[in-house]
Amino acid sequence: METNNSNTSTSSTSLAGSCSGERYWFAFLFSSLATFFIGVIAILLWRGGALLYKRGPSIRQRSKRLVANADKQDSPYAFDPMHERNWATIIKEYAAKLISGQQTPGKILVIAVVVLSLASLVIYFYDVSTQPIESCQLWSQSPTQQIDLAFNVFFLFYFFLRFVAAQDKLRFWCLDIHSWVDFFTIPPSFTAIVLGRNWIGMRFFRIARILNIPDILQFLHILRSSNSIRLTRMLCLLFTVWLSAAGFVHLTVGQCFIIFFITGGLALFARAIPELAEMLSNKKKYAGQYRLENGKKFVLVCGHITFTSMENFLKDFLHEDRVSSDSFYDADVLIVDKKHSVDFEFQALLKRHFTRVMYFDATVMDPVDLDRVKLKRTEAVLILANKDAIDPDGEDASNIMRVISIKNYHSETKIIVQLLQYHNKMHLMNIPAWNNNTDEAVCIAELKLGLIAESCLNPGFSTMIANIFAMRSDTEVAGKLTEKGAPDRSVWLQQYLRGASLEMYTETLSNYFVHDLKNFSEAARFCLVELDILLFAIEVCEENGQRRLAINPDRTSKYYRIAKRTRGFFLAGSSEEASRARYYCHHCHHKEKPEAIHKCVHYRIEDSSNSNKSRREMSRPRSESSIIQHPLPPTPQMLKSFCFDTTGMFYWCPTQTLDQQTIDIRAKCELTHHVICCVFAEESSPVIGLRSFVMPLRASNFDDNELKPIVFIGNSTFLKKEWRHICNFPKVYIVDGSPNDRATLRAVNIHLCDMCVILSSSASHQDQRQDRYLT
Repeated sequence: METNNSNTSTSSTSLAGSCSGERYWFAFLFSSLATFFIGVIAILLWRGGALLYKRGPSIRQRSKRLVANADKQDSPYAFDPMHERNWATIIKEYAAKLISGQQTPGKILVIAVVVLSLASLVIYFYDVSTQPIESCQLWSQSPTQQIDLAFNVFFLFYFFLRFVAAQDKLRFWCLDIHSWVDFFTIPPSFTAIVLGRNWIGMRFFRIARILNIPDILQFLHILRSSNSIRLTRMLCLLFTVWLSAAGFVHLTVGQCFIIFFITGGLALFARAIPELAEMLSNKKKYAGQYRLENGKKFVLVCGHITFTSMENFLKDFLHEDRVSSDSFYDADVLIVDKKHSVDFEFQALLKRHFTRVMYFDATVMDPVDLDRVKLKRTEAVLILANKDAIDPDGEDASNIMRVISIKNYHSETKIIVQLLQYHNKMHLMNIPAWNNNTDEAVCIAELKLGLIAESCLNPGFSTMIANIFAMRSDTEVAGKLTEKGAPDRSVWLQQYLRGASLEMYTETLSNYFVHDLKNFSEAARFCLVELDILLFAIEVCEENGQRRLAINPDRTSKYYRIAKRTRGFFLAGSSEEASRARYYCHHCHHKEKPEAIHKCVHYRIEDSSNSNKSRREMSRPRSESSIIQHPLPPTPQMLKSFCFDTTGMFYWCPTQTLDQQTIDIRAKCELTHHVICCVFAEESSPVIGLRSFVMPLRASNFDDNELKPIVFIGNSTFLKKEWRHICNFPKVYIVDGSPNDRATLRAVNIHLCDMCVILSSSASHQDQRQDRYLT
């Protein structure tokens, strides 16, 4: 009797009495499985058709024929299908941007999906508590079923967007957990309308959307540290497993202890999953290969890859001000690095930019890995350096070896490499495939010390240059102006923040500048007044093909008049603002506001090949031939204790010994208006490269009486290593002592100096006294 009563209660809670004892749960389950298998078959048929199509004439052969025909017709345009973006690629990019959560529409969409999933889960709990698992109520008479159907229509739209944006359609269809959630929740809601009954079934799978809450908190920059990300993921996973176990239980027996029993069993099984996965699977998470798309550009980043270095790089490279730029605004970023494990912070960074950034567990030292990331098709390879390396020369040697490996694999690849020491640049010149016209070596010490030296002559120069090259949007500045206390901000601070949001861009000047404005002064005034951008320099292409840069040319300069194919250097808020100078047309934009200036019907590209050539030349460093030097002939007045070097760019003097230029602090010092450089370094510390600091202060454009004496205070043994690089510059002195000693500072008249600079060498990890933020 007790058994019969139990069976009766169980059947009454699983099937409504109005259904006449007929169960159709298998129809709902069949709709989900049929959707899955039909999709798999369709994807496989599509791949098979694409494979058969590729067996015909290859794309490269067809492109060669098109280019050959174009050459015969003397057409200036060359068509390359591999670089043409078709409609499928464009739609895929838009879908990826929409679901990425990087822009405002994407963030709203992702948050809406999670919120509606939780709302659908609330409806599920309500239905479980008020009606049987399977009921024969019509769809038009069930408000909860109508609301849930509306939610599923939205989820179907979001599923379609994710499917379009997926790189591997088959992997997305079969292995994505959220795809399985949609398979078991969306088709049954439509089946319920056809059958006229409702089956709660697998609707509890919507709880899996809780796993997306950590990603949303990362999009909103609420979670930043790895500990907070890990804790949130564990809590969401525990909560998801707990409620999922409760969902399975409602299909069988509803005893509460079974919930905890299933949870404990899943926890024990989860502990064995990593070990089983490691034994049974040899394929790593980041061991795939990059899939090329028509017209899609990408760059490779390797070297010193950390969360901090990549966050700073992506913050500028993927900045919103680069949108609508015609170069790399939609380029992918491929991170190539060998890591034993990717930490949670780095994984969160990859998820925030998953539509544009891909990580590969690879090394540029292996040709097989270079083939996986399609190195031959990349636009450029960026090699980052560790600026905090204990051994700077060793770090530079590692990056130089990466350059050699890349050049051996493909000699025409453009490389931008970071080096820590200036003297290591000469090793790159010994690489046969190194091209001074396309490849670039950026020396961090040279750049940093050069800016500091210029700030000694012009205080605030380094800040201005840093603001120009740092990417900041107007919305960020507006946010700072609207913070608490903003009404009390001074006018100068508002103007400074506005200027900090501007960056430097280059654009080819339109024909209006050539025919109507004619000279630089009129062009600069027109850009500032009418286009709301600042023109401060131009680059002119001469008849011999060389390009000359002229900064604010005056009437005496031969580059004062604007010629064709002249490129302007602008300070603007975004690349879209700078493009106004390229698209401006007097017929169409005469009375338009600057924001309304876009490409019109009169805009024509004169010569695509020349345009592409000029853009490539803009990205290359200036060759020595493009810098005209006019060394003055020696005169009796110039034959002093020091003169110019062979290049005529810097002051030079005969070699001076360290003892000759060492100041005795016990004697009275007569120096005034000098520059004091406090060097914090030990005897075994690596060299800083003080030559890069001294050179701007000894430029030949100064008169000899304008040269400020330079006094280095620090360990004499360390300064001896630097002395051989600066011993030929005049008015350079050494003081053996500690910069922390007040007596030493008073002895060199620090109260009479024009500028005091503090530098430090890279410290070892054992030296905790060193401030890591010292330059």
